[in-house]
Amino acid sequence: MTFKTVLFMKDEDWDYRIQLSGSTGTGATAARFEQLAYTNTLLVAFQEIIDLDLRRFGKGDLGPKAADYRYDRATITYQPTGETVAATRHHAVGGPYFPTGPGLYLELTPPLASVEQTLGISLAPLRSKQLPEGHLRLASYAQDHPRDLVTHDGVDQVSDLMMEKRWKEDYGIFQLEIHKPAAQLVAGAATTYHFDLLKDGLLALLDRDLADLNPVVGKRFGPAVSTMVLSHFGEPLIEVERHPRFLAFPVTGVPGIYYTVPHKDSLNMLSREVDLSVLPHFELAKDYFQVAAYQDNTHQPTPIAALSQLRSQLEPTAAPTLSQASGRYVLEFEYHVAVEGATRTGRAHFDQLARALQTLCALEPTAFDLEGATAASPRLQRAQLLNQTSGELMATMFKAKEGDNGLPGGIYLMIGKEHLTPALSSAIGPNLSEHEHGGHYHFLLAKAGELATLQRKHSDRPRTIVHNDKDTGLRR
Repeated sequence: MTFKTVLFMKDEDWDYRIQLSGSTGTGATAARFEQLAYTNTLLVAFQEIIDLDLRRFGKGDLGPKAADYRYDRATITYQPTGETVAATRHHAVGGPYFPTGPGLYLELTPPLASVEQTLGISLAPLRSKQLPEGHLRLASYAQDHPRDLVTHDGVDQVSDLMMEKRWKEDYGIFQLEIHKPAAQLVAGAATTYHFDLLKDGLLALLDRDLADLNPVVGKRFGPAVSTMVLSHFGEPLIEVERHPRFLAFPVTGVPGIYYTVPHKDSLNMLSREVDLSVLPHFELAKDYFQVAAYQDNTHQPTPIAALSQLRSQLEPTAAPTLSQASGRYVLEFEYHVAVEGATRTGRAHFDQLARALQTLCALEPTAFDLEGATAASPRLQRAQLLNQTSGELMATMFKAKEGDNGLPGGIYLMIGKEHLTPALSSAIGPNLSEHEHGGHYHFLLAKAGELATLQRKHSDRPRTIVHNDKDTGLRR
């Protein structure tokens, strides 16, 4: 097949638009919603409707765990001409007479033969001799439960044919979903873009304005974006997550916006198209790639410079070879999980030593509160900075109980004398000339306060040094 490039396209530039409308709630809580999807292939547009939970067009029981929202209409529009290609028609029980009885139908505007030729499959499983020309039957009302819509057997047959063709010919197999906050729209209400190539989906994701995830924008200019997800046939490859404050878990101490990759299979697929290691990288239960940082403790995100490197790999004019990030320095985290009684590990990779150390120093003291550890919220036992090239341990952060190795209780950053370079000194901040040198330096980042709670010192940088010397003992 011949792929049609869809880079940087506006919504009106796509060939087909799928529009789904409905409502949720009742009375004062009732609200309308609209879900949109865009594709350049009619086959994909049809499957967007065929694979809906068709019961939601009726008024029957959806089950105790189903979200309470209902569809009322779905349409496919060919945007270059504005023609409606297909639209759902709902004939309710007790409504106007219809030859094959009440139910949900899809009405085609172009001739059936023309639609089937464009789709490349037969729609015969949805046809009936009693149906008027251009109508397909999707669901009927159950005789014993006149409020419940029952999906027609032919729907699954046609869906299987469509899926098989899409798999073979790579039609719309990648999707970018832009979700609105669940509090303002029902779950699943989103705008979806379908791509034949992963590269196009990645470029479309990169083209989205990350400022849309700023909740302040949502208050002033309408609903902000809650998340964005790039998927392969519904399996997430990249999810965009906003972490507006320092978190102990899962993103260790670095507020910002992240591309998160849920598992290794997704990472392997992405790695065949792009080298994500140009972005600051954290490894934990899943992989986190930072794409934006927050300005001066505000919610305003600023994209990091490395995003341009990522884009240059995907654009048609990209150079044949691109320099890759070396990830020379790595932060390793050890997490304590109280319920499991186990330790989890995480990693973050950096090219700049100063940034790696600043990230280490920025960890929240409460991250080391082992008493509060749960399966959902592990606590740090230790964090250490290593030079991957030499294998040397450069710095360690840990929690000391009162009297451990003669130290007062608190959170410490320990650096070996041989690693206390000017670059590290500049990153840490205190004036080291006032203190004696020895085997290790212990920088007190947070001291243990009353009731054994941790209190951060009155500075973003550590200022108190504890010197551990074999001959002289501890000095503060």
